[in-house]
Amino acid sequence: MSMVLYVRRATDAQLDEVRGNPASITDFFFSTDAHEAGDLIDFDRAWDALNMMLTGEPFGSEGPLAIFYYNGEEVGSDAGYGPARYIPIEKMREFAAALQDLSDEDLASRFDPEGFEATQLYSSYLFSEDGVEVDYIMQGMPGLRDFADKCTETNSGALVAIY
Repeated sequence: MSMVLYVRRATDAQLDEVRGNPASITDFFFSTDAHEAGDLIDFDRAWDALNMMLTGEPFGSEGPLAIFYYNGEEVGSDAGYGPARYIPIEKMREFAAALQDLSDEDLASRFDPEGFEATQLYSSYLFSEDGVEVDYIMQGMPGLRDFADKCTETNSGALVAIY
């Protein structure tokens, strides 16, 4: 079983609903229209490497690009890898602005398979195998940029969880 990181857009009203019924968190994440509407994105097993490429740090960091390990409010119950965490709109705005200042080319230049393995990132073994390229990690960036912009435009925060 793989650990996949998901980020789900959440309005204040949606967050209040989930807080009121914590058992509904999984249903909220995986509602049938969330992915189609661009309100849910995942990074398969590349999320930990992408976090390190964004922040320069393994396993969390500070700063505007640190949303995957954001230590926000825990929401819902433990789904096996901990509860979801809420990323407030202010943090999503900072994230979207920081992404505008970071080109895909600059981000891709931070691809470091040896560094990923040395720090024992999740699925780091994938990046030392033949055929696993930076494109695997970068495939989620267009969706992540759109997602961050949508959060800003709709005055929404986000929930991040690993399933």
